[in-house]
Amino acid sequence: MKRRKIPYFTVLLVIFAIAIFYLSSYPMPRRRPHIPFLDKIVHFAAFSVFYILTYGALRENGVRKKLFLWAFLIGALYGAVIEIYQYFVPYRECSLWDWLADISGEVFAALVVQKAAAFRKIITS
Repeated sequence: MKRRKIPYFTVLLVIFAIAIFYLSSYPMPRRRPHIPFLDKIVHFAAFSVFYILTYGALRENGVRKKLFLWAFLIGALYGAVIEIYQYFVPYRECSLWDWLADISGEVFAALVVQKAAAFRKIITS
């Protein structure tokens, strides 16, 4: 009998998406370190990871066509939903700039994944 693989990327993506939602549900801490653009850096990093996990989850679930585009659209939509949700959370704000930081992180991760895939092809051939 063939043993079924555990969908690691899918499980990690779900956990990560829940963590983002959970963290988005609480007011910002009153005392934060003053680091310029820290909020945007966090959005960029989080959605870079989100893109990589989405890409991996789609791959392990058999998606092969327009994989980069689907992973990007899922992340962009999730980022938009989180920003709209934050509009209704007390002491949070809905920010176009945060969403653009999310998208920038995804674009960066897509470029990294694309280069890594090309590098892997070179090594294995």
